[in-house]
Amino acid sequence: MKNKRNKTVLISFRLTEDDLANLEYLRRRDETRSAEIRRIIYDAWYEAAKEQDEEAGHPRISDRFNCL
Repeated sequence: MKNKRNKTVLISFRLTEDDLANLEYLRRRDETRSAEIRRIIYDAWYEAAKEQDEEAGHPRISDRFNCL
């Protein structure tokens, strides 16, 4: 069996003090910055995918997940 490598993608951000203050404002209690950034990115992806599906006339994303 081949040894599969653990592929990790690291991304870094440079934030201004204002950006950091906005990020802190959005952070939920007991949420790390990393978890917060992942949540924000996922929420943006979900909204974009939902909008794209609605424009194309496909069923809502939640409907497709519920059908599985």
